[in-house]
Amino acid sequence: ELGPAARAAHPCCALGAYGIEAFLAQKHAEAHDKLEKAYQLFATPTLGLWSARARMQLGHWVDAAERYRATLTLPDSVGNHAAQVEALHDAKQELEALLPRIPTLTVQLEGAAPAEVKLTLDNAAMPSAFVGVARPTDPGAHELVALRNTERVVLRVQLGEREHKSLPLRFRGPDLSAAPVASAAASTVPSGAMARAPIETKPPAPTAPQANRALVTVSIAAIALGGVGIATSAVTYAMATGTCPNDGTCSSRSNQSKYDTLQDVSTWSFWPGAVLIAAGLVSVWFGPRADSPPEQLGLQLSPGRLSLRGTF
Repeated sequence: ELGPAARAAHPCCALGAYGIEAFLAQKHAEAHDKLEKAYQLFATPTLGLWSARARMQLGHWVDAAERYRATLTLPDSVGNHAAQVEALHDAKQELEALLPRIPTLTVQLEGAAPAEVKLTLDNAAMPSAFVGVARPTDPGAHELVALRNTERVVLRVQLGEREHKSLPLRFRGPDLSAAPVASAAASTVPSGAMARAPIETKPPAPTAPQANRALVTVSIAAIALGGVGIATSAVTYAMATGTCPNDGTCSSRSNQSKYDTLQDVSTWSFWPGAVLIAAGLVSVWFGPRADSPPEQLGLQLSPGRLSLRGTF
């Protein structure tokens, strides 16, 4: 443990001393915070070495390699000369051991050009120049997002030590949204003539066969709903008759109330159903016709069953 004199010599020395103590106590996040601040205040080989080690322990291998490289450029004439020389020696050895362990990630684009795509790796912007290049990446889980206009591709990858992976980002095809649209009118305008604003075009109106098919569809729906109403009327009428079989004269007040309710449902189901069926049949038979053969439609009634037959 470093003594009070070392801590009092300079603020950066005190931060560095506390950072080294935190590192030795395996409090790596705290060590990284203090050593980083001390290094920014006064960069020395010893502080650079220990801050690189803290980055390593937090899994920031790429940043640790950068700190090792920066440390090797620092002079050894500051502070304790022997300690600085030893720190430079250790930084060189640790960097050489670290580099082959760092995994790499190669991003490949399929169906899109690098200039068209915005890339982010773990929510940090990734320059398009890295496309197709093996990029040193920290070990662990990563999320790669590629965005081209409204098309979004997301890939997740797990990198291990010394692992080298290639990720293909597949897009649907070339981006045509920004392609120039040739104007036929522009080629026919005489030289010196005033250019006219493009004429707004509207989609063509539905043709007769399309209108006829739409009308038939609506008519069939009306007939079907009317059939449901007629069927409901028949069922509720039968239930009412079963409740009070003596011409609506019931033996009890509760049966009489039930009978009246069923009769009301039967009546109010029958008339709307009949109207819908009639309207549907009229629309089919007297609506607009196309040049194609007329539709054949038939309504078949049988005890307890209503069915619609036809060709359209």
